[in-house]
Amino acid sequence: MKIASVNLIRMLTSKGFLFVCLFIPIALHAQISGRIILSAESLENEDKTIALYKNWKYHPGDQLEWANPEFDDRAWEIAADSRLFLDNLPKSGWEGIGWFRLHLQVDRTLWNRPLTLNVYHPGASEIYLNGKLSYRFGRVGLSSRDEEPYGENNPRVILLEDRPDVVVAIRYSGFSVSFFKHLNLPIGFSVVLSDPNQIIATRSSWIRSTTAYQMFFSGVPITFALLHLFLFLFYPRARANLYFAMSAVGIGAYIFANFQGRYLTDDVFFYAISDLGRTSLQIYYVAILWRISIILTVLSSLRFLYALFCPDVPKQFWYFVAGGIVFGVWPGPLDRGITLTCILWSAS
Repeated sequence: MKIASVNLIRMLTSKGFLFVCLFIPIALHAQISGRIILSAESLENEDKTIALYKNWKYHPGDQLEWANPEFDDRAWEIAADSRLFLDNLPKSGWEGIGWFRLHLQVDRTLWNRPLTLNVYHPGASEIYLNGKLSYRFGRVGLSSRDEEPYGENNPRVILLEDRPDVVVAIRYSGFSVSFFKHLNLPIGFSVVLSDPNQIIATRSSWIRSTTAYQMFFSGVPITFALLHLFLFLFYPRARANLYFAMSAVGIGAYIFANFQGRYLTDDVFFYAISDLGRTSLQIYYVAILWRISIILTVLSSLRFLYALFCPDVPKQFWYFVAGGIVFGVWPGPLDRGITLTCILWSAS
């Protein structure tokens, strides 16, 4: 009995036990309060980023008072993941629009320090920091007609105030995500904070390398196109050179448009080409080029083969031409079919 008492006293006075006793209440307090602690050490990782996917409090519906940092959201549901995977949607339901609130405890090392904000989603959002509207990404709507999805991926700069408590409120609508649902892709948003110097260096390196690939892979078919175009001009009777040049131009334009789309956006680009009426002007023109290049490549390649092996153009070719015109005017089936193929290929 005396030995057991001595061992108990030694355990209670040991450094390890005291550490556990001090750490558990702090951890429990952070977990219960639902706050995420941000400090300069949080950015000390390989990518210099902080991904904010967890601990978001969620409520369906739309009320602007929910942006108020003093609003009592203790009764709100804690979303499993802000990206809204289809197999793990909020229990309170997702009706296309809702508010997400995240409570941050910011260390002094990040007060008045600029950070870059990267937001990715197929819908539209408004970002509020302590009740103040910081950024709009697209236009949040109460229906698919009112909503304008956000498709760009350029980072934004934010400055955290010199206060420890920061409330991030996001008004998010995702009525335009039916295409993502068909592919079983997440329909929510992701927020990533990063060090500006790191993101500038990373993005600059990516742009340099991607531009080199874009120029090379789109330049090769364009070079062949010019070569065969000159051959046709010197000998017009060989029309196969003209059709091959048109096909090579289509291939080069397709490659160029794909790289250019990656500069502007991510997978939302594939969605955007299925709904050109609600995209930014830059994405609109790139998507038009993407669509025309596919139709041009298919039709000119067929005509090239017919010119080589068939003296007379068969009737089937004109069916393909009519189909190309139809898909050019009514692009839905073509865009969705090719988009599905591209996304499944890139994911494999």
